[in-house]
Amino acid sequence: MTARETDRWRSDALAEAAEIVAAARNEAGALVRTAQREVDQMMEAARVETAQAETEVARLQRVAADHAHELRSHLHGMLERIDSSAGSA
Repeated sequence: MTARETDRWRSDALAEAAEIVAAARNEAGALVRTAQREVDQMMEAARVETAQAETEVARLQRVAADHAHELRSHLHGMLERIDSSAGSA
């Protein structure tokens, strides 16, 4: 084996290693971009779901308040009837 062959093999090995590293970097970059897109999509879906949940909570709070108001009105009406019946008797 001559020094020239050794240098050529070394040069070939370094070139191959550089290609492997470049391919690995490209693949890693693609994986990172894909993962980032997925994270962005998940975050957007979570934001939409949160907004929908907040809307539903607000709706349920209004329904509860409306029901509480109706029950109070009904109770006051019943108490007035009882008071007027008691006063008549």
